[in-house]
Amino acid sequence: MRVWYTRLLFWADGFTLCQGLILLHPRARNDAALLEHEKAHVAQMRRDGTLRFWWRYLTSAQARLDYEAQAYSVQLRYAPGSLQTFAAYLSNNYALGISQDQARAAIESKT
Repeated sequence: MRVWYTRLLFWADGFTLCQGLILLHPRARNDAALLEHEKAHVAQMRRDGTLRFWWRYLTSAQARLDYEAQAYSVQLRYAPGSLQTFAAYLSNNYALGISQDQARAAIESKT
């Protein structure tokens, strides 16, 4: 697995393209918690297959919520005290139509 740092990643601090490539914005270079979040997506892709992961992620809000809640629960282990921040981000940035309370509950259910 390679980690590439690129300013072309302007919409997010991190993005897992496939099992072998994680993209991080340079401002996240020292964010170990974010890297663990992205590694969780690598593990999900290995488990489900990359194409199936992306198909489900892009076509099912429930699958997207499950994938992200699990990745945020991993990230939370490396950034304790960030649950409210992660819940806000999850509820506002993934086109899920859920409240922060629902996002928090989803993350907590994966811990």
